[in-house]
Amino acid sequence: MIQWTKNESLSAEVPSKSDAPTASAAPTSSAAPSLTAVSSHTSAMPEYREWSIAAVRLIQGVIYSDDEACWDILLRSRTPLESYMARIGLILVVDEPEGLAYLRQMNDDESIPGYSKIPKLFRKSRLGYETTLLCVLLRDALRRFEEEDLDNQRCVIQLSSLFDTWKSFFPKDGDEVRLRKGLEKGIRKLEELKFVKQFKRGELVADAGAMILSEGSHSAQLFTLLSGWAFRYKMLEDGRRQILNYLLPGDLVGLQGSVIGEMQHSVETLSPVVLCVFQRDSLPGLFRNHPGLAFDITWLASREERMLDENLLSVGRRSALERAAYLIAFIYQRANRLGFGTGRRMLIPITQQHVADTLGLSVVHTNKTLRKLVDRKFIRWHDSACEVLDEAGLMELSGWTGLEEGQRPFI
Repeated sequence: MIQWTKNESLSAEVPSKSDAPTASAAPTSSAAPSLTAVSSHTSAMPEYREWSIAAVRLIQGVIYSDDEACWDILLRSRTPLESYMARIGLILVVDEPEGLAYLRQMNDDESIPGYSKIPKLFRKSRLGYETTLLCVLLRDALRRFEEEDLDNQRCVIQLSSLFDTWKSFFPKDGDEVRLRKGLEKGIRKLEELKFVKQFKRGELVADAGAMILSEGSHSAQLFTLLSGWAFRYKMLEDGRRQILNYLLPGDLVGLQGSVIGEMQHSVETLSPVVLCVFQRDSLPGLFRNHPGLAFDITWLASREERMLDENLLSVGRRSALERAAYLIAFIYQRANRLGFGTGRRMLIPITQQHVADTLGLSVVHTNKTLRKLVDRKFIRWHDSACEVLDEAGLMELSGWTGLEEGQRPFI
């Protein structure tokens, strides 16, 4: 049985329009302080405009007509809002009959020259056919409930009735057991999306060189890296550092502290980053009630262990030249799979000191080793960054066959 209260928005889990964003995480700071300093001088601030309220709310998510004050501001200020959002490559969509407004990214055929360089604001995750179909059916049921059932405050849908409608979208000779499992899978997915929305506490913005977590600390938060680069490391008492691994978008940050209680390593950013903030004390509920999400976290932890195995093998048995070739090829391939190099040159934001601290070599030895890779035209070294010129050459030199993992979860 599925139920919700009248006027309680179902769209917290699903979009009500087929062309609305499937999932978005615009940068906010609802519960986590930003590490980015903001000037307190108000004399240089532009004059306040009332429509800025609606602008911020749109960046946070969908605005509904139920929020009468904000909805009224949006309708009265539609022109300046459209102009402002267009400057950053976004289109304001206002659906007055449905009573909602949201932002969407410009398509390639809609943007004018130069706008294609603007980074994507929204991170979308595909729900799959079965989950999307369930969203449509539930939205239609909610619409009929709001229009026709004026006596009840709660909309209740019998699972048997929902399944009868569900079957009509599949071949008539389909296996009913399989179809029922597909429906149940879709329901579980929506329940997971609702939990993740409650699990999330905001987003954290940090500049390059910021320490996100410190060894020995107790953090109340768990993070997912949404954008940017970071690395994990441990320190000896005399200040010598060992970099353990590099973090890219989709990686969990702070899981060790969430399970053990005290961080056994530190995390520092290599570039400006955005992190999704989760409350650590909600983690037991995730494992208890959402086995699918629990498996995703276990998968990410297992993959981290596998990467550490590879790094240990490299440091222990490869030559200095082979170690450097493996490290750069490994980071490059991970970043490339995430789309960092799509349509543009990719620069890995690491210094020779980072490479030395990862490989366990002195800076002098590291410099000589990297020079050999430059001479072979495998890489080009920039100021505080590395550019890969010949990925295949790096892989052949290191004896590494490349990443084998398939589709990875994203929390």
